Amino acid sequence: MSTIWEVDDADEEIEGLDAAGRPDPAYAVALGLIPAPYGRRSLGVAIDVVIYLIVQIPFWAFAVPLLLMYARGDITLYGLVTHPNFVFAAIMAGVTMLLTLALLIVQGAFQGRMGVTIGKGFVGIRSVNAARFGRPGFWRIVLRTLIVSASNIVPLIGPALLFLSALRDPEHRGRAWHDHASHVWLIDVKNGLDPFDGKRMRIARKVVKVEVAPQAHALPSLATAESAGVQPEYRPAHSVSAGVLGVAKPRRAGQGDSVGIVAQHLASPTTGLASEKAGAAVVGGYRGDRSSAAARPASAVPSGPSQDQRVVLGVPAEIASDSVARRSDAPVPQPASPAQPASPAQPASPAQPAPPAQPAPPVRPRQIAVRLTLDTGGELVLSDPTVFGRRPEQNAEYGQAQCAAVPDDTRSVSKTHFALRPVTAGVEVTDLGSTNGTFIVRGGVENQVAPGASAIAVVGDVVRFGDRLMTIGAA
Repeated sequence: MSTIWEVDDADEEIEGLDAAGRPDPAYAVALGLIPAPYGRRSLGVAIDVVIYLIVQIPFWAFAVPLLLMYARGDITLYGLVTHPNFVFAAIMAGVTMLLTLALLIVQGAFQGRMGVTIGKGFVGIRSVNAARFGRPGFWRIVLRTLIVSASNIVPLIGPALLFLSALRDPEHRGRAWHDHASHVWLIDVKNGLDPFDGKRMRIARKVVKVEVAPQAHALPSLATAESAGVQPEYRPAHSVSAGVLGVAKPRRAGQGDSVGIVAQHLASPTTGLASEKAGAAVVGGYRGDRSSAAARPASAVPSGPSQDQRVVLGVPAEIASDSVARRSDAPVPQPASPAQPASPAQPASPAQPAPPAQPAPPVRPRQIAVRLTLDTGGELVLSDPTVFGRRPEQNAEYGQAQCAAVPDDTRSVSKTHFALRPVTAGVEVTDLGSTNGTFIVRGGVENQVAPGASAIAVVGDVVRFGDRLMTIGAA
């Protein structure tokens, strides 16, 4: 069993800072973090205020009436103390104080540790540290609350100016003055990434820094047009198992020869290249030299058909699909030797026996290799079927396959997680019944490999298994 080389983790550093050491909004966009909308922010504040007012009901219902009677002069101080409802009113006032104190501590602690209050949790928004995207901290929340309370010195106008300042945020992240002072940012976790989901956050941080392989430009068509006057796109042709390109007989009655037509689509869950959705991490979407949330260049997303379509010259579609699915270790067919012309018969000499027949040299399969790069920088050249996991064991399907251990402190990688086999079309990825699944990321779109099933990954794709990432490159 071999172990992929790991690079020692350095001291914790803040990712996504620009050259001036300030949080780069482009990094948050690439991770899939979405600013909380103003409507839901207002609704969350309203819910928290309503809960606070409900807690004050015992005091206002039982203590305030006696205090008003004393303030109007209806009763003296002695009459207030000796009033039949005084003891009950004092108990209700004490209960209200305890409930208010408990509510403030719970709301502050939950918001400092988890970025959520009752109102924020109901509407699906979170408060996070603007630089680390983690918990904001209790004292930052206290500072933010004090600034909001101080704005009420000028009733209505002060709070209105404070919250309207979010509309003029220079970072375009919806942060108001009290958010900047406390280094807090409110984000939408319903439609975007939840940074308190540790597993998804670790994966997103790795995905945005993955190098995206450049895509080849489309070539002119060399295929026979399906319709007159239509120039089809170029697609490389397949070879059949006989090693000869030509018109083959159909396998079923009524099936014609597919000369210059598009063959059957390859069955692979990763062939589609859909557009990136909001709230998803962008593969290779951030490099440290960016200073603004610029849109991802169009060249970073591969263009072309949504599925792998290939033209087969004179070969039925079923034969073409079979030829793609062949294992790479199958022997390469060799053309038959031309027959030698017969020579005149000579009488056999008893003194010179015929020489023994020499065995034909063995046919060696063509070696296919790819380079695997782990998210920590470790590399491995893959030329044989290999099983990956924390402590992988040989799988019955792969026989004498090699085993490569991938250290994982989070235990998100299964003991025997998945297998890779280099094939002509790329790399065959097979999930071996892992707990957290195996995924292929292509063009910013993540597709899961069904447990026990296989899919083809090509150079430039990223294989995600648990919290780990592996980039497939040319050897």
